[in-house]
Amino acid sequence: RLGRARYRDLALLLAADGKLAPAALRRMLDLADTWAIPAFPLGGDDVTALGIAPGPRVGALLAAVRRWWEEGDFAADRPACLTQLRRIVLPP
Repeated sequence: RLGRARYRDLALLLAADGKLAPAALRRMLDLADTWAIPAFPLGGDDVTALGIAPGPRVGALLAAVRRWWEEGDFAADRPACLTQLRRIVLPP
């Protein structure tokens, strides 16, 4: 979410402040250089397909699912994200 440049800057600042060992810094910088940022698998059409009218609620629902996806380390695929969206929109 922060982007490569900001992630690198934060790692360098932590190291400069003595809060990050050199080996950990190297791993973090390598990660910043090599990690492919995953694309969030849902869009507004997925929300409106559940009967939600276009508008601010669509963005709020997508943001909620995106936070869940990020907190899960981007592991959830499209079907899992759709299931989470349905849980939020259509609670039991």
